[in-house]
Amino acid sequence: CLVVARANPTVAKTFGAGSIADGAATAMVFTLTNAGTNPAQSAIALGDTLPTGLAFNSATPAVAYAAGCSGPTNAAYNSGTRVLSGLSGLAMSAGTASCTVTVAGVTNQAGQVNASCAGNPAAFTNLAANVTATNATPAGSDQCLVVNRATPNVAKTFGAGSINDGATTSLVFTLANQGSNPSQSGIA
Repeated sequence: CLVVARANPTVAKTFGAGSIADGAATAMVFTLTNAGTNPAQSAIALGDTLPTGLAFNSATPAVAYAAGCSGPTNAAYNSGTRVLSGLSGLAMSAGTASCTVTVAGVTNQAGQVNASCAGNPAAFTNLAANVTATNATPAGSDQCLVVNRATPNVAKTFGAGSINDGATTSLVFTLANQGSNPSQSGIA
């Protein structure tokens, strides 16, 4: 008698974009890759713990599936522990070699930015080891997200719309912060 064991799919994660502006968002993309004869897979559960510089912008981020994958329309995110969960009951249909599960709304923690992954990687590097899975095998590599500082916008106006010949008015510069409204300095 020959016993043939079903191989679980592997799961790896990436970000939808490698770089965002402060306060903007991207997606977290889990790629499930089947094995062998690409059998139907079910009862898959995925989770992840984000590093300190990253967060989801919703407690119930939206989830989208590529052809061949299915599951819940929302995940669960606990900002206190930075844990993404609620991705359970995922399935891959028979014949599906690979498909993606996309979770919307990855952003930065307010005021935390990094100009490059080389300069401040720890707070923005989502480790491959942070992925949890049931009926799937975590694979892939660490992923770092660059979060660029958003510079304030500046607009100028005059203090009065019109003045008499020889009179004076003020020149008013208005600075409008961007992103998560971080403190700004060195503005000229």
